[in-house]
Amino acid sequence: METFLLNLLSGVGQINFQVVWKLLAVAFVIFWIVVLDWVWLDAGERTSNKTARVIYLLLVIFLNVFGWIIYLILRPSQTIEQIYWADLERRYLKYETSELDDCTKCGTQLYPGYTFCPNCGFEIKVKCKSCDVYIEKNSEYCPFCGAKAKKDILEPEDIAPT
Repeated sequence: METFLLNLLSGVGQINFQVVWKLLAVAFVIFWIVVLDWVWLDAGERTSNKTARVIYLLLVIFLNVFGWIIYLILRPSQTIEQIYWADLERRYLKYETSELDDCTKCGTQLYPGYTFCPNCGFEIKVKCKSCDVYIEKNSEYCPFCGAKAKKDILEPEDIAPT
């Protein structure tokens, strides 16, 4: 084992360190080009503003590692795609819960599809005279047939019992 270490250490003296330093410099330049490319692509995923992308890239080019750290701190936390999907999810949840409401008369929680409050019998939706579909009471027009809802709505006494 001792001879192996001595042979290894004697071989270190024969290494041409100029070549090693040149290889390390080339590797660093290649690495830095990859970092600059990543900054350009990452900034493109986080903003659609070309000027901001160029400023981020120049920051990293001129300040090197410090510029890279500054970019990582300043960049938007979410990509454009993440913002899009979060907004879509928010809109979908708003749509899904739009019919979850409370009765205006007694405050009982209502679920989708309810036409009358199960607690007090208060009418939540009214029937359109034109197409006989239940619509929201505060609708100006029927979303199904387009009839003017305020005058074309059947009043509860107009509906024949079934």
